[in-house]
Amino acid sequence: GHHERYPEAIKYCEDALGLLREKLSPDHTTVAEAYFRLGFLHFQVGRFEESLGYVLQALQLRTTKLGEMHPDVEMTARLLGQVYGILGHTEDALHYLNKALKWKRTRKSRRAQSSSEIQMLIGMGKLHLDELELDEALVCFTECMKLHKQSHDDADIRLAEILYLLGSTLFEKREYTDAHSRLTSAKHIILEQEDEDKKRLLWKIDFSLGQLLEEQKSYEEARDAYNDCLEIIQSLEEVNQCSVAQALLGVGRICIATENFAEGLSVIEDAKASFTEVLGPHHLELATCWYTLGVLHRSMKNHTKAKECFKMSLQIGRRHLDKNNCDLYESLQSLGACLSDLQEYIDARNYLEEALQIGIANEGPDGKNVGETHRYLAHVQLQIGELSASLEHFERSIAIGMSYLGSYEQSNLGSEQFAKLNACFEAAIPLAKPENDPERLGRLYYRQGILQTMNRLHKKALKSFTEALRLYKTFYGDNHVSTANALFNIGVCLNETGDPDRAVKCLSQALHTTQSQLGDDHIDVA
Repeated sequence: GHHERYPEAIKYCEDALGLLREKLSPDHTTVAEAYFRLGFLHFQVGRFEESLGYVLQALQLRTTKLGEMHPDVEMTARLLGQVYGILGHTEDALHYLNKALKWKRTRKSRRAQSSSEIQMLIGMGKLHLDELELDEALVCFTECMKLHKQSHDDADIRLAEILYLLGSTLFEKREYTDAHSRLTSAKHIILEQEDEDKKRLLWKIDFSLGQLLEEQKSYEEARDAYNDCLEIIQSLEEVNQCSVAQALLGVGRICIATENFAEGLSVIEDAKASFTEVLGPHHLELATCWYTLGVLHRSMKNHTKAKECFKMSLQIGRRHLDKNNCDLYESLQSLGACLSDLQEYIDARNYLEEALQIGIANEGPDGKNVGETHRYLAHVQLQIGELSASLEHFERSIAIGMSYLGSYEQSNLGSEQFAKLNACFEAAIPLAKPENDPERLGRLYYRQGILQTMNRLHKKALKSFTEALRLYKTFYGDNHVSTANALFNIGVCLNETGDPDRAVKCLSQALHTTQSQLGDDHIDVA
């Protein structure tokens, strides 16, 4: 029980193992016990590679001598799963934890066994969560809740841990309301406990609440959660400087969002210093610090400093991450945007093109972030005279952006999103030449009209749809569905701007054309 004497215990066990192998036999069950104890002791002192070899030997001998259903075999498989998990071998870890769980469930259920089963499910759920296998993690933690309820245990630290893990999983799934409910319940339970160890879970709950509230733009509440987290960590006997740095970064992001730049710069620099002291200057956590500093400097219009920060983030990220990692994407896109601010357009284009490929690899061609990269690229290529490529990127950005808006009645359009999309239309329309491709220009005017209608700018939308109608008639003629669609939207805008007579005329023409082209039973006719 005295952890400081574990190295001494390891020496005694090694001596015992040698004697047991000599006096009994190499495959005796007592030899297996010695292997297990050595594996457990090495695990406790953090020598996981050494632990792995001993636990594998113990499992092999115990399975052979005792059979798969023996409790010692289940206990050994569980430890082996934990070792593999810490070493990052997730597939092996899940394999042995699943085996241990299956063997346990074949025996008669008792309360103590239920507690052990919960612990295994928690371990498996954490592994799934680390791999972002969120549905699998949710199954594990939900099963833990059921088992805890069946065991009739009171609200305790174990229940708080399960609720915390459920909340963390739901947060990753972007189910924010349910995540907030689980996390606040976990915090309420943990605060009721007398156990001094509760602080080790409480700071994690506060940190997750900070992340959740930050994502929901509840910045003051998020700041309070991060500050609570910091206070708890710093009150522990052994202060984890990396955890302090993570919480400081959270406060820094809140400062950026609320434009409290002076404080933000100070706390992010403190976070960077803490990470550097513990992990060295080239650890991946430093890439996040440099990136966050870059965002802050760019928000302050310090574009040269922002450029340096984004380059440092990218340099560290390239040392550690796969070439298509989404964290590299963020650094590349931010660096490209920053270089555009500095009018270094050629370099900006190169970084943004690399970011685009990574974005498509992660999100597919229609991802929201991909649309943003197309927008940045379009503006950069416009500046260096690559007009055809610029138009294509504007069109892709518009198409992706419009696909996320929803219907007229349930539009998700915010003022910032409208401004970005409208700026794309204003830049793209002059690039599309009517004599070369009237349908292409007509499509741009038509989509701009849709955007303006969603923003209740009916007079502007009327002009856009009128231009679209003129170009569609040139390209398609009068009896085409696209021409009818433009007429229909002109009718809607006329009605909204107080001209019902002309609206009825346009709508009637649109109905006649649609019926003739699609038939009376088509949904557009209805």
